[in-house]
Amino acid sequence: MSIKFDDILKPMGKGFSALSILTLEDQLKQKYKEYTEATIEVSGMKNKDTYLLWFTVPSKENKEYPGDVIYYDILFEIIPPNSSWKLKEDVREYDVKVFNNNPRFMFTFDYVYNKHKALINLPGKFYNKYALKTYPKKRNPQLLLGLDENLYHCVMYMDKHHLFNKDTLDTLCLSSNLSMKEILSELVPQNEKMNEVTDRDLRHRASTRHKNSKVWEQGSDKAKIKQQLLEESKNLQELRARNPTESKILQTQMLSNLRSRLSLSNLKTSGLKVANAMKSNLHSNLNKKPEKNKSSLKSSLGKSSLKSSL
Repeated sequence: MSIKFDDILKPMGKGFSALSILTLEDQLKQKYKEYTEATIEVSGMKNKDTYLLWFTVPSKENKEYPGDVIYYDILFEIIPPNSSWKLKEDVREYDVKVFNNNPRFMFTFDYVYNKHKALINLPGKFYNKYALKTYPKKRNPQLLLGLDENLYHCVMYMDKHHLFNKDTLDTLCLSSNLSMKEILSELVPQNEKMNEVTDRDLRHRASTRHKNSKVWEQGSDKAKIKQQLLEESKNLQELRARNPTESKILQTQMLSNLRSRLSLSNLKTSGLKVANAMKSNLHSNLNKKPEKNKSSLKSSLGKSSLKSSL
């Protein structure tokens, strides 16, 4: 069994109307323009009359993680069906085998491509053994070959850059100066790429949960507010020793600012407790003598009201 490039481009199976296929193709073409076209890369090598193209294709999730991008490896092995095809100037009707380390392809198409003997013959470590042998009941129950996004975009790139033409392919392979040994040394196995994708997803999910956590947000805000209050209280006590009238004005401003900060930090009930505790402590401590004010207020703020409320 063998497959052609048209098998990659057109799904065949029950439930696919001409309209639904056109809709899918339009979506894939739009995605190609949005995030694949600008960053897809290709190199190649030639062994007698067989071509091997190596594409690096960006993950569509890269736009969500601009500082943590992932690229997938796609290989096309382009083989003449028989010796008479060697004279043709175009490889569009050649047989093609593939390798794709995108986990979506692995669990959707590995099984069916393996059944068609359309996976490139690579050392076993490059393929996921479970995916090769397990019927994709949910992801691809009809065992379709067509419309994997990465493969589709690679074929689009070949079409746009005239890579079905043998002269263009020969030029690419000559300029790439690749060997199979070099490809195998840098090609990422399916399992390793799957772990890379999973690790990125887990990292960013954990980061998002952390940033959106009310516990984290409140704990962080409380710590900042507590430090600010201690600093402002110290400054207020020093000012009172020099100018009692001005310190009364600043005391009022401080309490007002405190309420605003607590409201903005979403602390709500606990914030009101802190504000009321601060108001009580400030009034009681400011009525004491200056030399005792500093230590008593610091003790009151640091050990009782702030600690219990925050």
